[in-house]
Amino acid sequence: MGINRSDYRHTAGSLMPPCDLWLPEDGTEPVDAARRIGRTQTDLIGTCHMVVGQINTTIEKTDETFETTLVMFTYWQGKENRKPEFWWDLKFSKFSELEWGKAIHGTKLWMEKIFIGGTPSLVTIRCGENRRDVLGDPQITIFTPK
Repeated sequence: MGINRSDYRHTAGSLMPPCDLWLPEDGTEPVDAARRIGRTQTDLIGTCHMVVGQINTTIEKTDETFETTLVMFTYWQGKENRKPEFWWDLKFSKFSELEWGKAIHGTKLWMEKIFIGGTPSLVTIRCGENRRDVLGDPQITIFTPK
C-alpha cells in the first residue's frame, strides 16, 4: 500500500487505516476516539480533523448492525512506533495506489465519493453471513455530521 515512513509530517493525499472500538473514556466525540486509536496503535497524534462519513453495515444472517464513523485527519505529528500487537502493517498510501482487487466489494465506490469527491457520505452495506459477504453495491447518500 505504499512506502513505510518514520516521519509522518509530509503525508498529504495519503490514507492510513488504524481502527478500533469506541471506548467509554472517549466521551461522545468520534474525533476523540479516532485520535486515541491513532495514538495507541501508532504513537502518532492526528490533528486538523473532520468527520467525513458513516458506514452502517448489516449482517442479515445474525441481524446485527455495525455503525462506523469515518474521521479524517489531514496532519499527523510524531514518529511512528510500530507495535507488534496490531496485525496490520502501518502504511500511508496514495489513493491511486490502493490495491482495489483486495478490497471488500463496493469500497472504492464510497471511498472515491468521500476522499476524492469531498462529499460527506452515509454508506449502507448489506452482508449475508459476515462483513466480507457483501450483497450488492453499497447505498451512498449525503451525510450531515452531528
